[in-house]
Amino acid sequence: MAVEPAPLLAEHRKKSWRDFYTDEELSHGRHIKLRGALGVPLFIAWYFALAALLGGLSTALWGSEASGSRGEAHHELASTPAAILVLQAILAALAVFAFVLQSALLPNNANEDIYYAQTHIGAWIFLTRHCLMLQVVHQVASLFVGLLMSAYLASTTNCISLWMGGLGWFVTIQYFTLVHFNPQFKGTCAEKASRDPPYDLRNRCIWMHAFALPLAVLDVAIARQHGWLRADSVIVASLLMIVFYVLCYVGLIVANFRATGHWPYDVVKELTSLGKWINFVIAQSAIMAVFCLISWGLAHLPNAW
Repeated sequence: MAVEPAPLLAEHRKKSWRDFYTDEELSHGRHIKLRGALGVPLFIAWYFALAALLGGLSTALWGSEASGSRGEAHHELASTPAAILVLQAILAALAVFAFVLQSALLPNNANEDIYYAQTHIGAWIFLTRHCLMLQVVHQVASLFVGLLMSAYLASTTNCISLWMGGLGWFVTIQYFTLVHFNPQFKGTCAEKASRDPPYDLRNRCIWMHAFALPLAVLDVAIARQHGWLRADSVIVASLLMIVFYVLCYVGLIVANFRATGHWPYDVVKELTSLGKWINFVIAQSAIMAVFCLISWGLAHLPNAW
């Protein structure tokens, strides 16, 4: 009696997302994840460095009156209501969720520009990554203001809140304006969604970018005591910090382009002259400044607590 050959194991193996990557692409992806993890403590330090720089700039612009008002405000630092602590815990959890979601994205394939753009510093080449990580530090530190009754953390987080607000608005709105409906991006998402198993990159990017704006609004409008916030922050210093950060980020992506030959965003490929780069810096700084001014306006609303 003849015995039929056993079916090949490969034919019955459950398909995996790894089937759409070469060994080299998978290795590249692991290196990017490692660089992402190594960047976390650096960006925690970067947050406090930015806050210190902003505080020093505020004092330079506002003089001793600024530091005096900060000291007087935090001399009266009171316990945070339980409802606000719960809100701050929710904001911190959402910030962590968005960052983890971005960190857990599947690697890119070698036919994508951002595969090469991430070669040296991983996902830290993206402004979204900066925003999400800084929001994690900001929201967690803000939660600990009430838990520890820390005047230092209160002053630090208040000082940088308007600038953080502008960054949060910017990342969400710019993503949906420039990226989400971009034909090339939609094509990449469609290709990944057609795989077996499908990978829904488009919806993941929505969740990843959508929280930055509401976190920025709720942080300033509800989660903070506006008298302390206005005492600790100087809007002119926050606006100057926007220009500083835009210039730093442009310097980062230009240096990265010289090292890799690839840009992280398609829009910058069109900046083929110094004049176009100057206009780009001015435009991005102006947009973020508008969002920062909105946050400043929210700081003048009646207190929620």
